[in-house]
Amino acid sequence: MLPGMDPLLLSLVAFVCGGIAGLLGCARELDLHTAITGMSIFKSHYYLKTPAPLSQKLLVGALAIAILASLLATVVSFNVVTTHVLPHVALIQAGQGIAAFAVTVTALIGFVFLFAAYPDNSARTIEMLLKALVIGAAITAAFALVQFGTGVDIAAMIRIPGIMKFGDTGVAHGIVREGVVRAQGAAAHALELSAVLTTIAPIGVALVYSARAAGRKAWPWALLTIVVIAGSVVTVSRSAFIGLAAAILVMSWRWPVRRLAGLVAAALGAAAVAAVSGLGVFDAIISTFMGSADDPSLQSRARGIDYVMAHWTEHFWLGQGAFTYPLGPEQPVLDNEYLSRLIEGGILGLLTLIVLMITAIMYAARARNHCDDVPTTELINGVLGALVALTVVASVLDVSAFQQISMVRWLLIVLAGAAWALVKRNQKVQT
Repeated sequence: MLPGMDPLLLSLVAFVCGGIAGLLGCARELDLHTAITGMSIFKSHYYLKTPAPLSQKLLVGALAIAILASLLATVVSFNVVTTHVLPHVALIQAGQGIAAFAVTVTALIGFVFLFAAYPDNSARTIEMLLKALVIGAAITAAFALVQFGTGVDIAAMIRIPGIMKFGDTGVAHGIVREGVVRAQGAAAHALELSAVLTTIAPIGVALVYSARAAGRKAWPWALLTIVVIAGSVVTVSRSAFIGLAAAILVMSWRWPVRRLAGLVAAALGAAAVAAVSGLGVFDAIISTFMGSADDPSLQSRARGIDYVMAHWTEHFWLGQGAFTYPLGPEQPVLDNEYLSRLIEGGILGLLTLIVLMITAIMYAARARNHCDDVPTTELINGVLGALVALTVVASVLDVSAFQQISMVRWLLIVLAGAAWALVKRNQKVQT
C-alpha cells in the first residue's frame, strides 16, 4: 500500500478508474445494447471485432481523458485529507464533500450508459434531457418569483420524508442586496440559483428554435424560458447577465441577424418595462453594476484572491485536499470555482478542470458546426451556450460546492460528447 494512502481511498480510486475505464472498454469494443439486453459476457465475445457505433465511443478520445483526469485529480487530492490532522468541522465537511462527489460520479456513469446502451436514440435522449433541465429550472424559478413577489419561500415549506428540515441543512436564506431580498428558489443559495438558471436559459432558447425548425409548438418552451430568465433576474446577480450575454454571443454565431436583433429588442423592451414599473429589482440591479467598486461581495472576493495567491504554492501539486476549504475562519470566502480548485486541488486540479471545460466546449462547437439536421443543430447550440455560460459563472461561484449546479455541469459535459458522437455517426452513415 502507498504510504499514507487510506484503504477507503484506494477503493474509491479503484471505483472511479474501474467504472470509467470499464465504460471506455465497453463503449469501444462491445455492442452494449446487445450485452445489456440479454447477451452474456461470453456470447458478447463474438462481437469484439464488430466496430461499435460512434455514439458508443463518446468517451473515447480527448473528452474521455479530460473527464478521467479531472475525476482522478479530485480523488488523489482528497487523499491529502487522510494524511493530515484536520479540525473536526473540516473533517465533517470533507466527508460530506466526498459523499456528494460519489453521487455525482455515479450519475455521470449512468448518463454515459444511457447513451452508450441506446445509440440509435441519442438525438431523442439529448432532447428529452434538455427538456427536463428546462422544466426543472422553470419550477425552481417559479419558486423564486413567488418569493420575490410575495415573500413566501415555498422551498422552505417542503418537507421530504427522511430528509432533515430546511432550516437544519445549512441552506443560506434571507440574503439582501441593495434593499432587495435575493430569491433563491429551491437552491441552497441565491448564487447557486442564479448559476443554474443562467446555465439553463440558453437551452430554453435552443428548444424554442428547435421546435420551430421541426414544425412543432414552440410557445410552451418560450414561456418556460421567460420564467427561467425572470427567475435569474430576481436573484440580483451580475453573473446572470454576464453569463447569459456570453452564451448568446456564442450561440448567435450560427443565427440569422434578424433573430439576434429580435432577442436584443425583446431584452431592451423588458428592461424598459421593468424600469417604468417601479420594481425594486431593476434599481437594485443598476445599483449593483454601477456601485461595484463598493460592493461587499467583490471586496470579499478580492480578499479571497489575495489569500489564494499568497498560499496556493504551499501545496503546489495537489492542494490542501479536495473538499477541505475553508479549514477555518482564517481562510476567506472565495466564491470562485477556479480559485477553489487551485487551493484545494493544486495546480493539477486547476489544469484538469480548465482542460475539461475547454474540451467539452470544443466538442459541442464542432458538433454544432457539422450537424446537418436543423432542429438538432439548435439543440446542440443550446448545450454549447450553456457550457459557455457555466464557464463564466464559475468565476463567481464555487460550483463543486453546490450539488445542483455541479450535477448540471457534468450532464452538460456528457451531452457535449453525445452530440459530437451523434453527428459523427450520421456523417458516416451518409458517406
